[in-house]
Amino acid sequence: MVATARPPSDLRAVARDVEAIERRFDAVVRGAGLRPDGPRLARTIDADVIAPLRAAAARIRVDPRMPPRDRARAAALTGYAAARLRALELFVRYLDTGDASLQADIRAASAEADAALAAAR
Repeated sequence: MVATARPPSDLRAVARDVEAIERRFDAVVRGAGLRPDGPRLARTIDADVIAPLRAAAARIRVDPRMPPRDRARAAALTGYAAARLRALELFVRYLDTGDASLQADIRAASAEADAALAAAR
C-alpha cells in the first residue's frame, strides 16, 4: 500500500515567504508615511500582506514523519501565523474604524506572534 499523506512542508521556504511578507508590510506602512488613508491602507494590507500570509500558513504541515525539531518549528510557525493574522486583522479593523480600543488587542496579538516567531527560529 502506498501512503497518500501529503509530504511535510518545506519549512525553510515558508519561513522565507513569511520574512518577505513582513518586509512587504513594513514597506506598505512606511509608504503610507505621515498621510495614511486608513481604509485605503487597510485594503492594501489585506491584499498585500494578509492574503499572502494566509496562503503561506496553509502550506505549513505538522507531520508525525518530521523530525522532532522540525515538528516543533512547524508548530511554532503555525502559532506565529495565527497570532500575526489576528494582529493584522485587528489592525485593518482599527484602520477602517479608528476604534482606539483595538490597540491593546493588536499589541497583545503582536506580542504573541513575536514569541511564536522566536520559538520558530
